[in-house]
Amino acid sequence: MRSSMIRSSPRCFITAIAATQAAAISLHHPIICNQPSVIGYSRCQYKTKTTSSILPIVRLRSHYSSARFLSSHSKASYEQTQMEQKMTNDALSMIDSAIAAVNPSKAVESHLSLSGSILSLLDRSTGTYSAYDLENYDRIYVAAFGKAAASMALATARILSSSCRDKSNNLSVNISGKVITKDDHASQEVIQELRGHNIHLYFASHPVPDERSIQHSRELIADLTDLDEKTLVINCISGGGSALFCTPLEPLDLSNMSSLNQCLLSSGMPIQEMNILRKKLEIGKGGGLVEMAHPATCITMVLSDVIGDPLDLIASGPSVRDTSTYEEANALVEKYNLGRGAKYELPLPVLELLETHNHNGKVFHVNHEENELDVFEKSTTVLVGNNGLAVSSAARQAKDLGYNPVVLGTTIEGEAMHIANMYVSMAKEIQLQRTNPSLSHFPLAPLPAALISGGETTVTLSNNHGKGGRNQEIGLAAALKLKSHELRDIVVASVGTDGTDGPTDAAGAIVDGGTVDRLERGNGWTYRGEEALRKHDAYNFLQSSSLDESLIRTGATGTNVADVCVILIQ
Repeated sequence: MRSSMIRSSPRCFITAIAATQAAAISLHHPIICNQPSVIGYSRCQYKTKTTSSILPIVRLRSHYSSARFLSSHSKASYEQTQMEQKMTNDALSMIDSAIAAVNPSKAVESHLSLSGSILSLLDRSTGTYSAYDLENYDRIYVAAFGKAAASMALATARILSSSCRDKSNNLSVNISGKVITKDDHASQEVIQELRGHNIHLYFASHPVPDERSIQHSRELIADLTDLDEKTLVINCISGGGSALFCTPLEPLDLSNMSSLNQCLLSSGMPIQEMNILRKKLEIGKGGGLVEMAHPATCITMVLSDVIGDPLDLIASGPSVRDTSTYEEANALVEKYNLGRGAKYELPLPVLELLETHNHNGKVFHVNHEENELDVFEKSTTVLVGNNGLAVSSAARQAKDLGYNPVVLGTTIEGEAMHIANMYVSMAKEIQLQRTNPSLSHFPLAPLPAALISGGETTVTLSNNHGKGGRNQEIGLAAALKLKSHELRDIVVASVGTDGTDGPTDAAGAIVDGGTVDRLERGNGWTYRGEEALRKHDAYNFLQSSSLDESLIRTGATGTNVADVCVILIQ
């Protein structure tokens, strides 16, 4: 049975025609439509239609098999129950809400404003504004990098250019700039509109940098070093910036940086610690961006993809003074088996550079007559969006759908499969209320419950690993755990908010207690779930049957605030 998305305003629905017990059951999956963009989800396939919106509109088609759904009269234990079908759609609706809440253009618009010639920047952590009189500047330069760079830069340009349309003032804004973002993370319409503001967009590779990353980063640095004190620099930084804004110190080259990233990813090192190492190996990291732009004034808006929102670690802190040491960096090399002859040995030039500078002092990326404190006195960095906003929105949507939401936190980290097992154990305990309330005296939440969390887990790869991502691994591990405990009417969905989970085209996965059996039956038992988990090959297993695909595919969402996980219990 084929279903199609019917687009309406202000809300969209994925629908399917209701049929008999043996046919597909009707679906009502709300897709949040916050203008100027629409984000939608499919577990089978997607098509992207570019528009003039900052974020892409994702048009979807989903295929559902009658074998998936289990009515009260069916006997096949592996088929999806009608309750699980509803919970699946509810979980996807919560994911929609989470991603819509961190629209990067809205994040910029809620923090940056222009009245007359006064540009104001809101710091929500203190409730204070920083004001900049644009009449004091001859030039405004927009520097943006990360997965949300295009949206953030365009929102900034629109705010600035509004002064040119205001006939009540004679302000003339000279805008220029550069944007570096991941492949396919900006439409041609967005690229053209940015170009109309004299801001040029360039694509590069993520999570492993390529030659384009280094070339465009060097061009950006060259622009910054040519600025003077009559220039206002507006930086728009988002997750993925560490790889996209790649500025290796000599004698490091592209091969060194690519190998570095591969080793860090394979080791299972959390992003916070990865970025400590990166700051010691690149010119633009650890405050280097501000140092390059001095004596210009810098404003930096950050969309966080790092647990706890440490401004000095998001995209490796290009606008924040580096307080870490080479001693810390070398300790991480030892801790994660990255040293000479170790399992994840870093390139020799990288190790030599770290060893050479193994001291507690700070190494300036460029020489200044002024001291470091003076450089950062003309720089302001504020957080404009984070994982907490996404998680809170998902919780509100859960409540609207009749669930009792519990936010487990936004700092969840650890090995993906272990986190998945913890989630299922919590869901099992909560579900005890349904069969024997006396076994659960102090439930975490009354039924129906929704556990919602945010953060970023890791997957420590084996030598001969398969294909997947941390969210897909959470899905597969949870599905196996649900099966082993014979748990039904529990649904687990986990996604990367950027729409990319690992080196795949999937954002994550959504599973229930019958997922593993359906997939194994569908592929003729040629590929088992436990084998796939051992090989870290969730991607291939979760789409191994045409009868049931548990991958969530969104395409690039245009934002990036780490991961969101939803666990629904009936």
